[in-house]
Amino acid sequence: DKVYMMRSEWKRDMLFEGRQEVNSLMRLEKKDVNMKL
Repeated sequence: DKVYMMRSEWKRDMLFEGRQEVNSLMRLEKKDVNMKL
């Protein structure tokens, strides 16, 4: 039971981290596009 909880917590953290990384990447790309324009 405890192991399952830990695993779901870890999975959620990984998903959150991934989303944050994608957001920052998109922001960087937007900045690049703006600078080129």
